[in-house]
Amino acid sequence: MKITIMTRVYWKCYTTKSLNESFYPIIKRVAASGYDAIDFCEHVDEFWPLGLAQDDKKAIKNLIDSVGLEVSSFTTPTAWPLPTGITVLSQLRKSIETASYFDAEVVMCGSSPKGEEEWKKTVALYKEVGSYAEDHGVNIAIEFMNIGYPTTESILRFLDEVGKENVGVCLEVENVNARPKDEPLIDHMTKVKEKIKLVNLVDPTNDEMHKK
Repeated sequence: MKITIMTRVYWKCYTTKSLNESFYPIIKRVAASGYDAIDFCEHVDEFWPLGLAQDDKKAIKNLIDSVGLEVSSFTTPTAWPLPTGITVLSQLRKSIETASYFDAEVVMCGSSPKGEEEWKKTVALYKEVGSYAEDHGVNIAIEFMNIGYPTTESILRFLDEVGKENVGVCLEVENVNARPKDEPLIDHMTKVKEKIKLVNLVDPTNDEMHKK
């Protein structure tokens, strides 16, 4: 098991979003803190490795290697509005390609379908995404928002309908919005244990939760 931390944890420490002024310092800071690996966590209004030129990606990979880190996973936004012209499918395909380039094992993304029609479309989406990820040696860890998946049984039903071994669960420990609200964590965890692809211990943006 690799102990990793999201780049997103550090974004507020850097006012400028660029390679030299924020992204490189974050990578060095994570390495100096003793972590085994780093999660490249994307956000719509933050810095996007997805849009980098090939030379920049090479430079990032060289820096990762030089400081002794691995890229464990790639977290990408899918559960809220994306920039104009970017679909969830294209976002996930690009994320899978980028994760594969950095030898990351997992792409994490959120899902919250509303109603049966959206459910069917989301199942079809992850069937396609799962096959594409499989071709790239990548697992998909879904953050199942409880607005769309109120019970563990609904999560397991969804995964059964998708039917891809590499599509599974991002187990959320602190973020109660991303797991069934009315089920004890241990019960939920026990039921999905064979489907877990990634574990998030702390939500880096949940200030209210941190106060508790």
